[in-house]
Order: sequence, then structure tokens, then C-alpha cells
Amino acid sequence: MSRLPRNGRALLLSGLLLLLGLLYPDLAALGRPGKPVPTLLEQGERYLSEGRFFRAEVAFLQALSSPGGEKALGRLGLLALLRGEENEARERLRAAVQLQPDDRTAWACLGWLEANRGELSVAQEIWAQGLVPGDSFLIHGLRGELAYRRRSMEDAREEFLALLAADAPPPWRAWAHLRLGTLAAPSDPGAALAQWRAALHPGGAEDLPWTPSPELLFGMPAGEAARRAEELAGVLDALSQSEKPTLALAQVLIGQQDGCGAAYLLEQGREPVAEATSQAYLGYALFLCGEATEGLRALHQARILAPGDPLVRHLLARVYLDRGWLRAARGELERLLEISPEDPLVMLDFARLAQQEGLYEEADAWISQAWLAAAGGKAEPFLAFLRARFYLESGWSLCDKGKEAVEELLLRLSNEPETWRAYGRWLTQCGKPADAITALQRAVEMDPTSAEAYEALGLAYLAAGDGSSAARAFLEAADREPWGAASHHARAWLQAHPTALVSLP
Repeated sequence: MSRLPRNGRALLLSGLLLLLGLLYPDLAALGRPGKPVPTLLEQGERYLSEGRFFRAEVAFLQALSSPGGEKALGRLGLLALLRGEENEARERLRAAVQLQPDDRTAWACLGWLEANRGELSVAQEIWAQGLVPGDSFLIHGLRGELAYRRRSMEDAREEFLALLAADAPPPWRAWAHLRLGTLAAPSDPGAALAQWRAALHPGGAEDLPWTPSPELLFGMPAGEAARRAEELAGVLDALSQSEKPTLALAQVLIGQQDGCGAAYLLEQGREPVAEATSQAYLGYALFLCGEATEGLRALHQARILAPGDPLVRHLLARVYLDRGWLRAARGELERLLEISPEDPLVMLDFARLAQQEGLYEEADAWISQAWLAAAGGKAEPFLAFLRARFYLESGWSLCDKGKEAVEELLLRLSNEPETWRAYGRWLTQCGKPADAITALQRAVEMDPTSAEAYEALGLAYLAAGDGSSAARAFLEAADREPWGAASHHARAWLQAHPTALVSLP
């Protein structure tokens, strides 16, 4: 190089540096001014905010051995809480607040864990001890949600209004608007509509330190507040001025699994609703809200008021099935079949009952009967999906029993990602992994948020002997909704095959 002219050496050196930069971009970035490289804790928090839960867990585990990594304990406690692993969550969260008394996320999660166990006074003490006035939005949000789930609705209203008056980030403001809309609906539908619309564009402080969103803390998909608010606002918008909204909104809330909100609407609503109908929905809502005894009492009262009402008996049978009271469920369904002998949904519940009892031949007969009864009706597409899923979950020889059901599903609901997921699972179990991969890749493209689709894709890759692609698919599944079975199974596979993670991004 010494024989080259000075400008030639400079050109050669710059070329080598350019090549190094292309080959090792991370190394090249070290020499440039700009944003500092994020710590492992910050990387984990970013993954959490993006809903990439397994990557977040890996980052937090690595952060434990780095300087200042004590705060990762609280984040790992949050993830354990989301997975439903209460003992691990409590252990990590208690260690976190001892080592990092200023970790407000750990204090918030520890209190919420105790509140879910029914230790309400303990939860309040934890929040009072660990959360400071600067965390007022978090205090108000947690207390408000706790009051809402205890059906202390006036207390909930005060807390959520206080949250909106505080310096709160957008996700918490959206959650407050969602709840306040439900609380306003019985007396002022216009105010409810305004609150639900505000949940879609909540505004708020964007530059606050990282805090888990309410959806993350309560174990729900990101953006759930806006999705629910949009659905409720749409129903309210669609009603004419002469129509009363209570029952329609209560049905939507029940569909959203918000039994406490539905019960409040039905108890406070002033519109004339058939007493048995109102009692039946109220009972089911109370059951969803965790008040099983009160819910059953209301349902039994509705049955006394209207012993021949199919809705009442159907809701009661659903509760019995959910509780595992199979003999009582069978009794209700038999009476219901006498009232509505051609109802495919009743037959479907009979199939579900027989499946829980292990009577697969009987379940098969009910499914076939329901399919015939639904032909040409509104329930036919719904039955097509449930029929196919039944064969996939019941341990049948799928290539024999399930073939017609899955192909019928594909014909009728080819625009639904669940259809391609079911089809892909069926192909995998029938020994056609290559075709299964094609179907499941389509399912993933249609719904990239589905942990179930990615888990099924991983199983198809394993069946095809492609471990690297399987690991990548399982990573995507484990990154999504840690409270779900698919994510749990994918996480377990990745933990059992740690070397598979080495080559993954």
C-alpha cells in the first residue's frame, strides 16, 4: 500500500471501510453519532410494547445479569402474570419491589395479582406503598378497573374521570373512555356514544416512562379498548331513535365477555324488556362477571317466569356446560329440544355435551343432525366452521371422518383465516405437510396476529422435517398472546430446543 499514491491509499481505505460497513452494520454504527444502543431492558420493553412477548422474555432474562438488570425481574413477573403462572409472578414481583422500590410496574402488577385473588385490601396497601402521586393515572386506572369488576360502578366512574384529568398515556385514556361509555349508557346514550368515540382517538401524554397498557396488564390483545368501543358505538349508531339500546348493548357486552358491564346496563336500564328475557341475560351476565350464585339464581327465576322460553333454557344450559355440570346440562337440553326440535344450535350444544362426556359417536350424530337442520339457514356458515373444528378436536380419523366437513368449510368460508387454519391442521394430520404449509401460510397472511395459525404452521414444518422454519413459526406463536394455549405450547417447544433459537433473529 505504501507504493500507492496518497489519493489511491485514501480511496482503498475508504473502500475497505465501506465493505466493513456493509458486512457489519452494527460495528459501523458504533462510529457514528446518533441514538445510543438500547439496553437489554429497553429492548425488552420495546418488544412488550410491540406485543412480541417471547422476545421480550428472552431480553429480560439476559438483562438480569447486566448492570441495573434488577428491574427486569418486574417485567418477568408481568409476563408470568399474563401466562397465569401466579406463583412465579408473585416470586419475581416481590423480589423486584425489594431490589427496586421505584419500579412502579412491579408494584402495579403485584397489587393486581392480589386483587385477582380477592385480597382487595392487600392490593390497595401495595398500591399505596409503591405508587407515588406522579403515577396517579396508574393508581386511578387500577382502582377504577377493580371497582368496575366488583360492580361498584360509582366508585369506578370517579376513578376513571380522575384518570382522564391526570397526565395519562393514550392506552389508559382509551380504556377510561371505554368504561365511562358503558357507565353512561343506561341514562345517557348520547354521552356513552361520545365516550366510545373518544376511545378511538384518546390523545394523551406520549413521552412518559414505559408503563404496561391496560390491555397488557389485563391479559387482552393490544388495541382492545378501541375495538370494543368501536363495536359498541356502531350498535348504538345503528339503532333508530325509537329503539331502546339497553338490551342490544348488553348483548354486545356479553359477546365481549364484559359481564359486569352488561349486568349494570340490564339492572339500570329503564326500557320495557320482557321480564324473563331481562332476567335470563342478567343471570348470564352475572355468571360472566364471576357472580355464579347470583347468576344462577337469576336464570332459575327466569325459568320460573317463562318455562317454555327457549332463550332462558339455552342460556341456563350454556352455564351448566361451562361449569361442567353435565347431568343438569343434559336435562335442560332435553327440555329445550322438546320446545325447539329443529334448532341446530341446540343440537350443537348436545354435541358439545356428548364430546365432554367422551361419547364421540353420539356427538358425531348430533353434529350431522345439526348440519342438516342448518342447511340453507343463517346458521349454516357458522355450523360449517364448528362442524370442521369438532372433527379436528375429537380424535377422529380425520382423513376419513373430517374430510367432508373440512372441504365443505373450505367451500363456504374460504375468505376466513380460521378456515385455512383448520384446513392446514387437517392436512398435517393426514400426512400432507407440504400442502398444509401452503394452507397455513395463507392463514398467517390473512391474520398475522394469530398464535394458533403460527403454532399450526410450526407443527406442519416439523412434520416436513424443517426444524429451522418450525422454530421461526413457533417463535412467532410464542410472541403472541401469552395467555393462550397455542402461545404456551410454542414457548414450551422453544424452551425444550434452545439451540433452535441461535439462528433466529
